[in-house]
Amino acid sequence: MVNKVKAINLFILVGILSTCVQAQLAKLDSFKDNESSFEYKGLSIVAPKSDVGNQPYCDLKESGANAVAIIPFGFSRQGENTVRYNYANWQWWGETLEGAERSVEYAHNEGLEVMLKPQIYIPGSWPGALDLSVADWAVWEASYRTFILDFAQIAARQKVAIFCIGTELDISAIKRSAFWVELIKDIRAIYSGQVTYAANWDKFSQISFWSDLDHIGIDAYFPLLDNLNPSVKELEKAWKKYLDEIERTQSEYNKPVLFTEYGYLSVDNCAFENWNLEAKRRTMAANEQAQARAFDALFKIFRTKAWWSGGFIWKWYIDEGTKERRPETDYTPQAKQAFYIIKKWYLSK
Repeated sequence: MVNKVKAINLFILVGILSTCVQAQLAKLDSFKDNESSFEYKGLSIVAPKSDVGNQPYCDLKESGANAVAIIPFGFSRQGENTVRYNYANWQWWGETLEGAERSVEYAHNEGLEVMLKPQIYIPGSWPGALDLSVADWAVWEASYRTFILDFAQIAARQKVAIFCIGTELDISAIKRSAFWVELIKDIRAIYSGQVTYAANWDKFSQISFWSDLDHIGIDAYFPLLDNLNPSVKELEKAWKKYLDEIERTQSEYNKPVLFTEYGYLSVDNCAFENWNLEAKRRTMAANEQAQARAFDALFKIFRTKAWWSGGFIWKWYIDEGTKERRPETDYTPQAKQAFYIIKKWYLSK
């Protein structure tokens, strides 16, 4: 009788263990599914000078992309407390309200998701350096609010997947966070989709309003390695120093991380400080291999992170007239080795 009871208990224990093992395997399978894919396989579109129609959006899908960032620019100047935008007589068509909305329509026609990312350009400077007096901040914020809500109306009408409320406005986002919290409320009263902010790589952990957003947005130009042409393995190792901060911020707010911009010039040392290379890249020799390796290392690292929702590669030209001089050293991966690396990862299952 004792042996029979032992046998029954052993049978029950084996059943319980079997159920537990099956549950754990199911969890692992689910995690593997998360590892094998990321939601936004995006490209950042350079606004066209004129209406280019649907075809360029169809063509870019050859890269494996399933999403695009539409980026209309507004303009501010240091010491000036206004945002200028929607000037059809001198801005490129794709930067105007009409052009941005039509561009969203073209992308949707081709089955592409859209992040609408209105952005501020500051001649001779960059958005992160914008600083004003308290009185001027209030005026600038009122002007910026009008600018961003005009594009939020487009995001609502066109049902875009993501609306980005600002890009690399370091001083404003950190020191004037109350403005951004209220702006997010105003946007959500208009637009029901996902909302993010594009923080610069060195400031994302200082943003205090991630809890009010749907993604932790990072313009991921992390300087990895001061090396002319590092290997993929070396670059993977260099990413480790930034992963702790990214994962700590992600865990604190429990939000997915979206690379609102990421990319590399196709020159020597492009996995380090691209912003210092930009001014001299027109005189530099092209190095497609360095760019391709940098992308490959990034995907190898972040594809394994279930919290990474992908991002938008800077940048992709859909209008020949907007190309920078010497595009062979520019950020675009078009017609370069990096294109095939990106396509491999974007089409991977």
